[in-house]
Amino acid sequence: MNAGEAPVNPSRVWLPEAGETEFAAGSWGDGNGRQLAADRFVCEEGPLAGKGASRFTSREQIAQLLEPWRVEEINMITRTVDSQRHLISEWIIEASRT
Repeated sequence: MNAGEAPVNPSRVWLPEAGETEFAAGSWGDGNGRQLAADRFVCEEGPLAGKGASRFTSREQIAQLLEPWRVEEINMITRTVDSQRHLISEWIIEASRT
């Protein structure tokens, strides 16, 4: 922890399944490669190629995935790559235990 940095509250931290990357639905790689489940793929192209399982989560799935936690705030980080040909979006979610 750096000077002036607040400690992480473990009751407010959620991590994806081991070895799995998490992105917002519609990001580059969503629907690409070998499908593992309805929203999980082993991507064959883009920045997720060769990285193992990737989950692409819609906004509507967030509350259910985080149960029993209460979602306090949802934001998104979005960037483009390859001269804006491909979109990569990641959810930033603040939640607390109920």
